[in-house]
Amino acid sequence: MNTAFRVFFIFFCVCLLAVPMFGSAVVAIPEEPVYFYGDVTDQDGQSPPENVDIVAVDTDDNDELARVEADADGSFGGPGTIDDKLIITPDQLDDDVTFHLNSSDGPQVTEINSVDDEIEVTDDGTAVDIDNRDSDIIEVELTFDSFEADELTDITAELAADTITDQDTTQLNEVTAEYDDGSEEDVTDAVELQSGNEDIATIDGSTIVGESPGTVEIDVEYTEDDVTETDTVELTVERSLTDLELGLDDTTLEEGETTDATVTAEYSDGSEEDVTDETTITSEPSDGVTISGSTITADSSGDYEIRAFYPDDADPEEEDVVNLNVEADEDDGGNGGGSPSPSPSPSPSPSPDPGEEVEDVEIALDETTLLEGDTTDATVTVEYDDGSEEDVTDEADIESLETDVATVDDTTITAEAAGSAPIYVSYEEEASSQTLTVDPTLTDVVLDLDDTTLTENDTTSATVTAEYSDGSEEDVTDDVTIDSEDETIATVDGSTISAESDGNVTLSVTYSENDDTETDEQSLTVEAEEEGDDDDGIPGFGIGSALLAIGAAGYLLRRRLASNGDMSATND
Repeated sequence: MNTAFRVFFIFFCVCLLAVPMFGSAVVAIPEEPVYFYGDVTDQDGQSPPENVDIVAVDTDDNDELARVEADADGSFGGPGTIDDKLIITPDQLDDDVTFHLNSSDGPQVTEINSVDDEIEVTDDGTAVDIDNRDSDIIEVELTFDSFEADELTDITAELAADTITDQDTTQLNEVTAEYDDGSEEDVTDAVELQSGNEDIATIDGSTIVGESPGTVEIDVEYTEDDVTETDTVELTVERSLTDLELGLDDTTLEEGETTDATVTAEYSDGSEEDVTDETTITSEPSDGVTISGSTITADSSGDYEIRAFYPDDADPEEEDVVNLNVEADEDDGGNGGGSPSPSPSPSPSPSPDPGEEVEDVEIALDETTLLEGDTTDATVTVEYDDGSEEDVTDEADIESLETDVATVDDTTITAEAAGSAPIYVSYEEEASSQTLTVDPTLTDVVLDLDDTTLTENDTTSATVTAEYSDGSEEDVTDDVTIDSEDETIATVDGSTISAESDGNVTLSVTYSENDDTETDEQSLTVEAEEEGDDDDGIPGFGIGSALLAIGAAGYLLRRRLASNGDMSATND
């Protein structure tokens, strides 16, 4: 009896030790992932086309949780251990889950059926409640509206310029295709153009060429999967300036007299227009006459070239020149009745050797493209009728026709703001121009992250945007290197940032363009994964140990009792 009591006492103590172990093991069981598999069809019972992914999506923030490719028969995953499934990990089990095709922005499931009622489906039938499930491996049937390709419903076209001259061209800025699911796509390079009146505008590939003044409709046509949609854009073609005529009421004056100028513009359609008030009138040399508007006053005797140019957008080089002769005032006795003082003579224009006439003048810029604030120099060369050339930079008149974009100081041109500016030169009766392009300067660079808080082993994408002085922006993500200050917390591969371990890290980017460099930083927080206590990483170890201890104690008790029985029999 004493031996049996001792054995029972040992068994009782082992059980007391095992119970806390068992309870501790129960508490340490981590939450299991949820596995989805099943079938997918559309409302007509059709299976999906090839290469369609079933994507599990968090209904709260539309994040993609998992994806698996559907087979040709419409099944995805399977009940077997090695079958692929949609796996929702424990850290993703906070919200309802819905299903989409190919991406979180793709078509959403319209009906979910839990085959064995193992999970609760929301009232609208488009999501499942993860917290209300009877199993971690769940078979579902998913129904979508249709797997048919999105059908083209309309296109919208836009011209780069809806008004040009009969010497200019334009192109389509953008053509947007619209589909029955509400999506849009840029199809500019795939359309066909047709002019409603080829006398006004013709089509050369993707270019629209102005031919004569008027308004014309341009038909834009796009075909996809045997569906054709058309849009019509209206183009206005204006006349272009072909010549400029300057006329003076009198071409010979005495000192102190005045004359008026009239400037007539001639256009490609044969029309004429008085543009005196819009014309710039100058004199060469500039000393000796005074010009106010269209009125010219003779100040000193001499020969002058009166120039007029009309800064029409179509052709800023059109100009005309008229010679004005100013004679000395013969009635001016001057100097107290003695011999009249000689009138000051204007500085003569440089002239070629006798017998040579200027046939052409050319202006050349050292640089035809500048950044804001930069400068370049101009050189002016004339060609004479005998084929000879001469540098007349110091004697030519150089000016900018767009002073907001570029200014001229003697022969130096300064870029003021982004844009284009014709740099105009005149010499004797010839003129020409050279276009200067001013590019904007880099003012800032911005680093954006899709997510600024990640869990270990998660990733996010970065976008880098350059900002310029004219307000424009450009995506330069592929042209920069993004750096992580601590790669034990986050690493960078191209524009993808991977969370390695919990902590805070600063990501930085530097972008340079020309002589300008800009830098930006973005903070990223990495949080540790939430893991259950699994008793040193071996699930169920506590339970097994407890059961083993109880079994061993029971076996020992039985042996002891049997041994005592044998001893009792012997004693008897």
